[in-house]
Amino acid sequence: MEHDYSGDDYLERDMTEQLKAPYQYLVNEIIPRTPELAYEYGIVQYYGALDSQIDEYLILNLDSLEESLAIPVAELLNYAYSNSGVLVSSEVLAELAGISSMPQPFGGDPELVASTVNSLVTWTIMGYYSEWAGYGTTRLATPGQRVLEYAPVSWSQVGYPGPSLGYHGLRTYAVQ
Repeated sequence: MEHDYSGDDYLERDMTEQLKAPYQYLVNEIIPRTPELAYEYGIVQYYGALDSQIDEYLILNLDSLEESLAIPVAELLNYAYSNSGVLVSSEVLAELAGISSMPQPFGGDPELVASTVNSLVTWTIMGYYSEWAGYGTTRLATPGQRVLEYAPVSWSQVGYPGPSLGYHGLRTYAVQ
């Protein structure tokens, strides 16, 4: 995938609905909205990964690899769903991995498929509980241009107070 990385909105130009759809379905399956928890524990427990644009977080991470995998992984997710009716399942994908018609670079490589699935689940959870959603309108900018605009809802869900200003790094160790 060739990109024009000039400008602040370089990723937005490549975020088509066709590319986003399998990721949206995936993150919604991993961290869905939970109205029943909202009823019991408050509205903050209602929101899921789609509300925090974690689909874009996955695409951005996959796009930043040495060889962009955003499109091949979307094709993998679509392939798995069209051949099994399940969007993502390690067992189903491992079974399908031996099929040569599977999108490249995944065909014939069950280990790569399993590793990719595990990474997608891990990145979804990491993205949801990170500062990603708090970057708001700057989330698709380069890392140096992102600004934390507000505290993400996931921080409220787990009681995280936010960053502590003034503690930029460990400067020394106590020596005994």
